Amino acid sequence: MQLRIIHILCDNDASADKAEEAIKGCDNIINRWTQKNKDSHSLYLIVAEHRQELMDNLQEIAEQDKSIRVIIIPVDATFPKNYKEERQEEEQNQPNFFEIISREEMVEKVRNQAHLNGSYISLVIISAIVATIALVEGNLAILIGAMVITPLIGPNLSLALGTAIADTKLIKTSLFSGMSGAALTFITALLTGVMMGSSANKNLAATLIDYGFESLPVAACAGVAAAILLLQGTVSTLIGVMVAVAFLPPIAMTGLSLATGHYYQSLDAAMLFAINLVAFNLAAKSVLFIAGIRPRREDEENGHGRTISWYILGWAIAILALLVGLYFKSGNS
Repeated sequence: MQLRIIHILCDNDASADKAEEAIKGCDNIINRWTQKNKDSHSLYLIVAEHRQELMDNLQEIAEQDKSIRVIIIPVDATFPKNYKEERQEEEQNQPNFFEIISREEMVEKVRNQAHLNGSYISLVIISAIVATIALVEGNLAILIGAMVITPLIGPNLSLALGTAIADTKLIKTSLFSGMSGAALTFITALLTGVMMGSSANKNLAATLIDYGFESLPVAACAGVAAAILLLQGTVSTLIGVMVAVAFLPPIAMTGLSLATGHYYQSLDAAMLFAINLVAFNLAAKSVLFIAGIRPRREDEENGHGRTISWYILGWAIAILALLVGLYFKSGNS
C-alpha cells in the first residue's frame, strides 16, 4: 500500500476551516494532526491509495484561495502498523489491475521532462551526434548509448497525460518540446552527415529503417509500458531506452540518409518514425483512459473532457492512414 503525507499549509484560520471542510468524508485518511504557528496553520494527513477525490477537493480550494498550499510527501515505510492501517491495506489489496498514484503526482513527474531548456536541447544534440556516428559505423553498442541519454520520452508521455486530464498548458508544452526535439535531432544528424562528407557515405544499416505491420506492436508496447510505469510513479531510464528505440534511430537515419543522398532511405526512415510516433501515443493514451485517468470534475463540466475523444480519434485516423500505406508498401515489395 502506497502512503503519502499531505501537508496543507494555510495562512489563516479561515483557510484552515476550508481545508477541514474539503477533507470531510474522505475514508482513506489513516491519521491526521494539526500544528498552529504564529503565521500559519498546518494540517497533516496520512492517506492511503485511491486518494484522487481528496486531491481534487484540495486542488479546488487551493485554486480559489491563494493562501492555501498543498504539499505531497511520499512515505517509504512505516512501523508498527495499527489496526486501522491493516484494515485499509486489506481493502487496498483487493484485485486492482493498475497501481495508480494521484493525477497531480503524475503531472509533476512529466512536467520537467517536457520542459524545453538548455539541458533538454544539449542532451538532444549530443544523443543525435552519437546516434549518427553509430549508424555510420554500424555500431549497435554506441547506438544504445545514444538512446540512454536522449530525453525524447518526456514530451510524448506528457502529451498523452496532458490530453488525458485536459491540461491545455501541458499539451502545448509537450507539443512544442516534442516537435523541437525531433527537428533538432534531424538537423543535427543532417549536419553531422554533411560534415563527415564521403566517410558517411557507407552502406547504411537497412534493417534499422525496414518497417512493416510488425513495427506497430513494437512502438505500441513501448507506449503501454511507459504509461503503466507512469501510473505507478516509477518511470525509469530503462523504459526511456525502449521508447528511444522507436524515435531516435529513425529520426537520425532520416537526416543522415538525406545528407548522403539516400533519398528513398530517408523517406523510409521518416515513415518508420511516423508509425512509431502514432502507435506510441495511441497506446499510451489508451492505457491512461482504461486506468480511469480523467480531467477534474470542473474541467469535465466545462467540456474539456472532449479533447480526449478528439485526441484518440485523431491518432486512430493516423493509424488507419499508415496501415493503408503499409498495405500498399507490402503489396509492392
